[in-house]
Amino acid sequence: MSTRLSLRIQERINRLTKSEQKLARVILESPTLIETHSATELANIADVSKATAARFFRALGYADFEEVKLQAREERNRTQPYSYSVSPQGGTVLGRKISEHLELELTNLTRTFEEMDPDALRQASRMIADAPRVWFLGL
Repeated sequence: MSTRLSLRIQERINRLTKSEQKLARVILESPTLIETHSATELANIADVSKATAARFFRALGYADFEEVKLQAREERNRTQPYSYSVSPQGGTVLGRKISEHLELELTNLTRTFEEMDPDALRQASRMIADAPRVWFLGL
């Protein structure tokens, strides 16, 4: 499935500068980098300047990189987890083993904590520890 960012890049790639096209290729080849890296890190991977990265995202119609990152997270969160499951033959598997579900959950939890601000995580942990009562709700 193509993301909105990928579609924007493909629509405008011929109008981008050579440096912006280098960054575009990096993102098209590894779209998940948007969620796990900063704009500066993406610029370093593509071997372009931070200013080029800023111009690139503005040229695609975004206010800034944070808007891009937010959009990528929203798209990821709308995708059903089972769509990531692929059988050894390459087909999508809807009825997976519990171990595969647990592995996916662990991956998603790891990604969530990696993206969180460490100070916010510490503050949330303190609030939970100091709370007189904690309610856990599940779906």
